[in-house]
Amino acid sequence: MQRLVQPARERLASYSPAVLRSTVPVSHEAWLNGLAHAGFSRHENPLQVEIDELATAVGSGDAKGVRLKSFTLVERAEDISSDLGVLAACVAAAGRVDSLLGELRRLAGAAISSCIGEMSSASLVDAEISLKLEIERLYVDVDGESDEPCRRAFGVDREDAVDANGIFSASRLYGLFYGRYGELLSRVEKIWSSFTDTPPILQNSLAPSWMLVHATQPLTLFRTFLFAREQIQNSFSASPVETAKVLREYKMRIDRSKANHAGAVRIQKALQSSETRAEKAELTLDLYRRLVEGQFRPWVWTLLQLRGRVGARMPELSSLRDLMIADGNRVFVDAAQAILPAARNAAAHEDFVWDDDLEKIHIGEATTSVSELEEAMTRAYEFMCGCECAIVDCRAADDALYAAMDSEDPPLGVPAQNLSMAVNLFGTNGLRVLMHTMDRGIFSVHVESWELDSINPGLQALTVASQLLPKAQRFQVRVGDSKIMAADVDRGPLEKNWRVWRSARVRFNEMPLSTFLPANAAVRLAVEQPMQASRAVAWMALDDALHAFEDVAEERDNSRGMRQKWPRLQAHIELICLALELANEVIGEIDGDAAASQVVLEKIAREVSKPTRQRVQTFLASLLRDMGRRWTELGPVAILPTLDADALE
Repeated sequence: MQRLVQPARERLASYSPAVLRSTVPVSHEAWLNGLAHAGFSRHENPLQVEIDELATAVGSGDAKGVRLKSFTLVERAEDISSDLGVLAACVAAAGRVDSLLGELRRLAGAAISSCIGEMSSASLVDAEISLKLEIERLYVDVDGESDEPCRRAFGVDREDAVDANGIFSASRLYGLFYGRYGELLSRVEKIWSSFTDTPPILQNSLAPSWMLVHATQPLTLFRTFLFAREQIQNSFSASPVETAKVLREYKMRIDRSKANHAGAVRIQKALQSSETRAEKAELTLDLYRRLVEGQFRPWVWTLLQLRGRVGARMPELSSLRDLMIADGNRVFVDAAQAILPAARNAAAHEDFVWDDDLEKIHIGEATTSVSELEEAMTRAYEFMCGCECAIVDCRAADDALYAAMDSEDPPLGVPAQNLSMAVNLFGTNGLRVLMHTMDRGIFSVHVESWELDSINPGLQALTVASQLLPKAQRFQVRVGDSKIMAADVDRGPLEKNWRVWRSARVRFNEMPLSTFLPANAAVRLAVEQPMQASRAVAWMALDDALHAFEDVAEERDNSRGMRQKWPRLQAHIELICLALELANEVIGEIDGDAAASQVVLEKIAREVSKPTRQRVQTFLASLLRDMGRRWTELGPVAILPTLDADALE
């Protein structure tokens, strides 16, 4: 008998599961979901079935059965231990996993020893009691465990980090941490530390961090993350060219996936207002189809290809499900349950009937419920999130993979990614986006607020967004609950502003105030006549120049300090002249006093650019007095009259 169980004993002794660091805060409900998925149930022995089957084989004298069932017991213990090591990434697992792993191993070993007479039944019962006590510890709340995971992870409420549709918005989170990105980075790196010592850069890791923290089924997501990462890394190491091709094909589907996601958001909004169970069932079925067909299916096929499957085209869902089960990997077998082929076909062909009595959908001879569809969607979504985390991690860890995946990008980039980056620009400039659209060449964002002290950051977001969105011909910003149109400008003025922005970026650590005069001028024309707008931008240019000279004047008694600051003054005045020139081009019709102010600034620019010995101080002083006089005559003005028509005091 000892000979029969020896292979199982050796395997049990050699198995040592990887245990992740406990740094991901998930909700208490998600933690319980993960435990149930891993096979745990409060007050129950997760190995009981396998122990009983082994005892039956021993009692019947079935030698082959003893060998098989002892192995089955060890495999079950390994699977549970492996899943527990993955769930250890949850903060709730801290201090609870190692001892439980030891008790699982102890019980499996005790069951084998007891069945062959090497250990008493009392010792087996003792091992089972010890295991149940450790399992009980998994269900005991720790301080803050039931808190909202978003606040524990990011320090903000969930409502503040989602858009008007309730969807996570990286742009809003950037806006909440405006000027404190070091703190945000530290929080994100802590989340990622469960899975890697070298997390991706913030702009790539932020959305996956949200996925990890808000997992509904953390075991599915975390396990898929590890599995997909291993497949990508192994495949690229063995066959970089073919792997890059497969991953590029997936990447190029992103635009279609985004369109699919937009449709899914519309369905979710319709679900919220659905009035009958039949209507909810139909919408849920349509949502299921979009999710599984449009997003889940491409990721499954990508991983199957990395594992050696070949095919001229992506298989249909029924065939894909068969391939996943045939593959045998636990991640695939589990994810295959998300595919309900009959439900998918019904949604595609509208071949279904709602049974109000049974509260189920009839699809031919088969039936399915709304709850079954929702469970399948959750499983599919968590699988996809795990895959997204994996590809982000792999790209960050391997420069060669990163380059290979991007080697055949369109010259202007991937549109869906560019749109996401354009929206994020508003967050990184301190504006919290509620909603955005890109439709018929118009890029529009709706922000919570746009304060006067963030006028230029907002114009900067518009300017840079124009370079990311080459197909957009008009750019709009609406503000607040009333959706005030604060900016509505064509591409042309933003292209002009881009010239100024590029010049400023290479010459200054901080953008001079005049950098965004062309964009400011374009915005003003919505509420001001050209003459008035030209006077306003001229005053702002003069105001910026006066402050530049005041900064240098602080060093009047320090010749060394004056020499150090003078080159910056020269560059500053040159930039003001360029910005004002382009702003006046945007306006077209220029007021006489505004034109004269431009001439004065150009004279000052020429004078300050001269070597010290050639500079005529009395002439420069005269120009500065003239500049101050014109500044007084032209202003003050409203900084952005579409937001606040009152002049700056």
